[in-house]
Amino acid sequence: MSKQKTNWLYQAAWVMPAVILILLFIAYPVFIIFKNGFNSVPVSGEFVGGWYQFQQIFEDKNFLYAILNTVIYALIAIPISLFLAILIAKGISKVWHPRILQSAFFMPFLASSLAIGMVFQTIFNPMGFTNQAQTKALLVIYGVFQTLPFRVIMFTTAYMAIDKRLYQAAKADGMKSWKMFFKIDLVEIAPILLYTLTTGIISALKFIPFGLFTNYNAAVAHGGQTIVYYIYAQINEIQNYGKASAASIILILIVLTLTIINRLVWRKKRAKN
Repeated sequence: MSKQKTNWLYQAAWVMPAVILILLFIAYPVFIIFKNGFNSVPVSGEFVGGWYQFQQIFEDKNFLYAILNTVIYALIAIPISLFLAILIAKGISKVWHPRILQSAFFMPFLASSLAIGMVFQTIFNPMGFTNQAQTKALLVIYGVFQTLPFRVIMFTTAYMAIDKRLYQAAKADGMKSWKMFFKIDLVEIAPILLYTLTTGIISALKFIPFGLFTNYNAAVAHGGQTIVYYIYAQINEIQNYGKASAASIILILIVLTLTIINRLVWRKKRAKN
């Protein structure tokens, strides 16, 4: 056996476990989702291709409201979270031993989202809200609290990697602090900002307010349902796998489209710079 063939087999042996896991836990579930989503009669066990499941979810007011809630949440929570994370990271990077403060801010990220939701439920009591605006505000606060620690860590690390001589040169030229933010800070942390924005969009669209409400019906009653919560309810409470799969396909397409648009916009901006 030639050495080249031996190396190929050796490399394949290392890669194969990862390939098997990807096929088993990613490719196969995606196949099942598309199969059920485009199956007009998934309950019978037969496959009849069609758009019936998609017609069902777009006629469902709860699904349309879940999309609206998710979009509103993403448009408000992502900018607030990024702004606060950059502001806090800027402050942490200037203090003595920033790693200690990094660890302190990272602690909430280690807590269970369900536990955090239950704490928020105890403090704010969303079941007693009288209008849906209060529910939407709570969703944003809850989501920002969940995502802020990780982003603070990312931006603090990015700030600590910036060459301090850039600020010294800018001060020597008489540049004001707000100009340094746009000319130095945003330019140097741009890769991290792109990463956090991309992952922020994905996580926002996958947001589910576990712990805030006793069940999905309670979330619907108070206007707190999201796309992923709708999918969860269709699978676990209603057991309508066809509608759950169709909603999942819609979510996949939305996430994929926004991610591609985000990367193209950033690539165009970097090309101009």
